[in-house]
Amino acid sequence: MAPANDVAALLERAELEARSGNLTQAHVLRSEAVFLGATSEPAWASNAAAITDAQSASLIDTLGQKNLRVASVAKNGEWAYRSVKQYKERPQGPILAVTNLHPQRAFADTAPKVSDDDLSLFTHLPALMAISLKHAEVTDLGMAALTSAPMLRHLSVASCHRLNGPAIAQLKELRHLAFELNPAQAPLEWLKQLHHLERLTLEGFSRSADDLFHTVSMLPNLRALALGSGFKLGEAQARKLTTGSSLVAVETSKKLTHLTTLDVSKASLLEDAALLHLLALPALNRLVLGHHPIATSTRERLATAMPRLLIETKPL
Repeated sequence: MAPANDVAALLERAELEARSGNLTQAHVLRSEAVFLGATSEPAWASNAAAITDAQSASLIDTLGQKNLRVASVAKNGEWAYRSVKQYKERPQGPILAVTNLHPQRAFADTAPKVSDDDLSLFTHLPALMAISLKHAEVTDLGMAALTSAPMLRHLSVASCHRLNGPAIAQLKELRHLAFELNPAQAPLEWLKQLHHLERLTLEGFSRSADDLFHTVSMLPNLRALALGSGFKLGEAQARKLTTGSSLVAVETSKKLTHLTTLDVSKASLLEDAALLHLLALPALNRLVLGHHPIATSTRERLATAMPRLLIETKPL
């Protein structure tokens, strides 16, 4: 096991990254501390060697046969995903993350589809902190199995069109969720139950999002929010996001008081007037607009009221 001071340094760096809103980097650093044998969270009851021993060789071989990629050690702020076959033997140390993303064939018809049965396999990886799936054939029924993955903190289920989402609410310790919304699905009240959620990426929405923005405003620990294609952020929606109400005359308490990053670069529509409602977000220090224009007067008002706010834009 690594010296205690090395472990403490990693955890201190993780805390600094978390305070800056760099949540993925923070969790990577925590995972490295775990790999060194640290008890970075109360739920860790044993060191990395014991966790590694709990990963059966047959299970690792099964992950390899399904062409899933795993991350055993985090490097440079990113999960070091490799296929099982790319390891000289088997992955060294506990498996911290699993993904079905293969850069060269992420959208290929021949790519193996992850199913509910595969989700049950993940529950036998005691150190698993992240699952990233795309175009997977998973359902809410299968997602319920992940309640047996005690350290799961990151979940990405973009383009999982058979998944409606309510089962995700059972993952009480989830910190990072990337979720593609099904336009026909039921209301997203289940999101409110993710009390520890710090980072939320929403994609693929094509209908009125007023109720969704109200739901998101109820997340007490949210630090980063990204809105994908299909989202329209107008003045009414921005008011609902920051106050919980779309009514101008109603005095409501401020919401999302911990939000530091708002990314609307992929939104299909952004009204300039909506940006002024962001003044109600006291912790906001990063606004990603992408190609969306911003009026000079609006930029000046934001800069005066929020001098620490970084506005990121790209020229058309």
